[in-house]
Amino acid sequence: MAIRKNDEFEAIYPTLNLDGLTFLDIVDRIEQVVIQKSTQAITQGSLNNCRGTWNELAFIMEAHRSILQSTENLYLVKMGSETSIKFWEIYQKESRQKYDLLIDIFKNKQEPIFIRCSTPDFVVISRDIVRESSSSNILQNSSPPLKEINELYKVIKNKCLPYQVKGFISLKTSNRPDRRYQILVEANVAKFASRYIHESAHRLRYDIIGESNPSDREVFSAPLIFTLPRSGNNITSVERAIDSEVNIKSGQELDEYWKRYEEIIKLDREEKAVSPEEEFVNDNLDF
Repeated sequence: MAIRKNDEFEAIYPTLNLDGLTFLDIVDRIEQVVIQKSTQAITQGSLNNCRGTWNELAFIMEAHRSILQSTENLYLVKMGSETSIKFWEIYQKESRQKYDLLIDIFKNKQEPIFIRCSTPDFVVISRDIVRESSSSNILQNSSPPLKEINELYKVIKNKCLPYQVKGFISLKTSNRPDRRYQILVEANVAKFASRYIHESAHRLRYDIIGESNPSDREVFSAPLIFTLPRSGNNITSVERAIDSEVNIKSGQELDEYWKRYEEIIKLDREEKAVSPEEEFVNDNLDF
């Protein structure tokens, strides 16, 4: 039996008493209701497929409230579900010209090179781009319609300047071993692309929210590939691909997370002492 994941979430989520519930508790409650009201047998595979989506939706609904309440000018947008990597399309076309040119060069080689990976779950952006791009009152609504949240990515697509994009976040909902490597590839490709789009003072972040085991944490401590030195003499230049991984279970923990996130961004900007509008031109990136 096919489960209409978004429809079930929209119908059940508003009826739940969320006090004291973790995101996974919410998913469990929704699953129980779906099973109880179903007139046909539901396979465990179908339920497992839905749980990831429900966890993501529960997170984004709470994150909407939390980030507006806990930060001055940040907002979290659920990314589109592209089959190939196109997250750079959130940037204005003029801002990503250098990266688009690089991709064209790769594709037109005698033996074409294609950059492919899954899309990060969320992007953290400046709140002002939502005000400028959206005609809705999503920023004034504590519980906006799910459809409005899901489609906001389409509204900001091709609209963001580099300094308005702060980082990407992946929500770890699966214990599958391959998921950890999928996230690591996402982080490497996102930061690789950002070198051709962002100014040097604006280091794009990539963070993970979810429960990690020791094997996950070992993978998540891997270096950012393009920062590895050609010899072992300059290891100070090596960066981690993933900036942080944290397990957030409640709205209160999420509030604290956003406060820290905004503080880190401000400190990074102050240390660089560069105006956000300044564009980055790096001769080492010529191709």
